[in-house]
Amino acid sequence: MPEKIKIEAIGEKIDLVMQGYQKGAGAAVKKAVRQCAKETNDEIKAHATFRSRSGAYVKAFQLKTVFEDDMNARIRWQVEDPHYRLTHLLEHGHRIVDVNHRLHGNTKPIPHISYGAALAEKRLPELVKEEIGKL
Repeated sequence: MPEKIKIEAIGEKIDLVMQGYQKGAGAAVKKAVRQCAKETNDEIKAHATFRSRSGAYVKAFQLKTVFEDDMNARIRWQVEDPHYRLTHLLEHGHRIVDVNHRLHGNTKPIPHISYGAALAEKRLPELVKEEIGKL
C-alpha cells in the first residue's frame, strides 16, 4: 500500500526523491565520463602509428582527474613531461631547420589526437544517455 503523505509534507517528499535521482544521475554521468576518457585514450593510441625506437611518447599518454565531486568529473588526456612538447609537432607537422636556420623541408603531420577529440565529442552524449537510461 502506498505511503500516505499530508499535503504540508509533499514538498519535502518531492525534494527527497529528487535528491536521490540527482545522486544516481551524478554517479551515472561520472561513470560515462570515465568510460569515454578510456575510449578516447585507446583511440589516440590506435592512431599514433609513427615509428618510435622506445615508444616513450605513447607510453607517456595518461588520463588525469582534474576535478571530481558528487555531480561532476573532469578527466583530461595529457602526455607526461618531457614528451608533451611533441604533441603539437606530431599532430600538425613542422619545418626542419638546421643549426644555421636553413630550411630543409617539412615533416608530414601525424594526426592522432584529433581522432580522440572527435570520438569524445560523439561518444560522451551516447554514454551519458545510456547510463541515465539504466536508472
